[in-house]
Amino acid sequence: IMGQAIGRWGNYANQELYGPPTTLPWGMQIQEWARTGIYRDLQTYPIETTFFHPSFLYESLWCFLGFLLLLWAERKFAAWMKHGDLFAVYLIFYGVGRAALESTVRLDALTYGGAIPTAVLFGLGFIALGVVILLLNHVLLNRKSKPQGPTLQGAS
Repeated sequence: IMGQAIGRWGNYANQELYGPPTTLPWGMQIQEWARTGIYRDLQTYPIETTFFHPSFLYESLWCFLGFLLLLWAERKFAAWMKHGDLFAVYLIFYGVGRAALESTVRLDALTYGGAIPTAVLFGLGFIALGVVILLLNHVLLNRKSKPQGPTLQGAS
């Protein structure tokens, strides 16, 4: 997840993964060649005064926060965690962030059926897979096997 946090900065260099216009102080300029849709109209959205949400930055910060959360969880719950739990928590955390960002501050998101961003579907899939892994580890695979029928002790 730390690699994802660092890798998102390539989107800054490529002027990708930006959101709608903003007046927030951390908004970023996007050149005409990298703009999509109505934002290519430089009369309405001049380069010098139109700033966009840096979606890549939001995802980078989310991933960095996830890295810290995973480090903390690994230490705090070491006795409780089983093999694969940390990966499951990663899937859930990343899926939540990705689904939230893709459905709120992404302009160029690929969509399924023209309505639902594809990354939202993948994010929801990551969440579901993470939950399944945790359930398998802590509910289904944690049950002790019960003896079948009565046990004869001391019988020869």
